[in-house]
Amino acid sequence: MNKNISDIVKSIPMKNVTLFMALLVLGLLFLGREGIANRFSGQNLAQVAGSTYPTKTYKLTVNTVGKGSVGLSTGSSIGSNSSKTYTFNKGSSVYLVATRSTTTYFKQWSGACSGNSITCTVTMDSDKTVSANFNSTDNVCKRESIDSARERILNNGNISPEQRQQQMQNLDDSLIYFGCTW
Repeated sequence: MNKNISDIVKSIPMKNVTLFMALLVLGLLFLGREGIANRFSGQNLAQVAGSTYPTKTYKLTVNTVGKGSVGLSTGSSIGSNSSKTYTFNKGSSVYLVATRSTTTYFKQWSGACSGNSITCTVTMDSDKTVSANFNSTDNVCKRESIDSARERILNNGNISPEQRQQQMQNLDDSLIYFGCTW
């Protein structure tokens, strides 16, 4: 026997319809439309009852490769040849600064950051890993290597005196950057 919806509604006693409507209105007042939908789709009762949904968090793993450190905008830092995982709220921006030791230079970021600037900002929209890579200045600061580079610049007949002067200045600037002293 097939009944249409109007026949079913007509067969429900009025006091039951009134009670159902009152409960529906109370539910809308206290929980909102989404709250009722969530309640009936199996969501956590504490969430449906109006408590704050837990904030989504993501993990940021920071690695240092070589001698150097990374400071975070939170005030934390991680030392040489280390790995540490931090937890941040979804949408957080984390500012990182790579700091070389006296015997290394900062080479580059890898993972969630890239490039060779000593700073990087990571936006936490998923779990991420970032590595700061440091290289030794041992080969850069060897007196023989520097003398050889100067000799190549001075003996290069294919460049103008201005270019030669600029290349020598670039070499000197690099030695200062890498912390080479004798």
